[in-house]
Amino acid sequence: MLDSYEVVGLGEVGLDSTKGDPELQQRTLDEALTLLKARPHLLLVLHCRPGPRENITSAYYELFYRSEGLLSPEQRIHLHCFNGSLKEVSLWLGYLPNTYFGYSLMVRDFPENSKMALMRIDGGRLLLESDAPYFPAAGEELSSPSFIGVTAQEVAKIRGCSWRDMLQQTAENAQQLYWG
Repeated sequence: MLDSYEVVGLGEVGLDSTKGDPELQQRTLDEALTLLKARPHLLLVLHCRPGPRENITSAYYELFYRSEGLLSPEQRIHLHCFNGSLKEVSLWLGYLPNTYFGYSLMVRDFPENSKMALMRIDGGRLLLESDAPYFPAAGEELSSPSFIGVTAQEVAKIRGCSWRDMLQQTAENAQQLYWG
C-alpha cells in the first residue's frame, strides 16, 4: 500500500505514555521507521506525549533518538500537536531539516518555554491542527476541523500576527509538506 502513488505519508505513529501498550507503540514506531527508510519521499506524522512522571523534553528526545538512525535527513516530518521548547525544535531541525511543527488549541495551556518556541519557530515550519475531537474551542464539547480558525487566532496571538496571515502561511506550509 505504501508504494501506491496515492499515498503521501504514514502516520500518526509515535510514543504516548498516557495510554496503550508502550512495547506495542515502540514496535509499531520501529516498523514504521523501517518502512520509511526505503521510502524517504513519504511524509511521516509523529505523535509524542509524555506520561505523568515524564517531562516533554525527555519524551521528544526519546522519539528523536529512535528516529534519527533510521530516517534519511531528507525525511519530511510532521510533529503532530507539538508542545516542546526551542531545544527540541533545534534538535529536530538540526538532523531532520524537513520537520514541520503542528499546533492545536493546546497552545492555550502552554508553559512559557513552549510559547517561546512557538514565537521563534520560522513561520515556514508551522502547521495548524484541530486534533478533533480533542482540544475543543471555548464553550464546545468536542473539537472539529471547522474550528481551525480559532486555532489560528490562538497561535497568531502568541506569535503577534493576524489570524488571517497565520491561516495563509500554514495552508501554504501544509501544501508544501504534504504535496510538495
